[in-house]
Amino acid sequence: MYALTNIYPHGTLLTLAGSNHLFRNWRKNGLMDILRNYSNYFRLNFNLGIESGWEYEWEDILKLNLWNIFVGIESCDVNTLFRMKKSKNPKLYIEKASDFLSRCKKEGVYTFASYIYGYPGHTIKDIDKLDKFMLNYSCDNIVQIGFPCEAYPGTELLLNRKLYE
Repeated sequence: MYALTNIYPHGTLLTLAGSNHLFRNWRKNGLMDILRNYSNYFRLNFNLGIESGWEYEWEDILKLNLWNIFVGIESCDVNTLFRMKKSKNPKLYIEKASDFLSRCKKEGVYTFASYIYGYPGHTIKDIDKLDKFMLNYSCDNIVQIGFPCEAYPGTELLLNRKLYE
């Protein structure tokens, strides 16, 4: 902690973004201890995955007085989540996303949630379902953002775009 606190002024926003495997075992890998040490010095911003194991550490996360949490939910449709390869169990993923947003809403945790509109195979019915999902969690502390689907160079979506046309 000494090196970071000497480099950055008090109140600096420290963003914790990373792969889910880092957050899956928060206690075991010592991440929560490190964050507790920094929480009085830095403002913390989490970039979490729905399947990162946050639910097991929720009470400890709240004690950190987060500035905000960013979570890429992406979709609430089982088939879309399967095509995105977001989860091995899309139904459980949707349940966990709902639980996450419910907890944030209840506790007043400032949250940014992102979604993708127009993923290949999306129908108007899927988009309506996503809109209803987002409306269900609308409140002052949850900001929900929808992005158009984009196939970036090197991604499977772009490489296999003919499959989706």
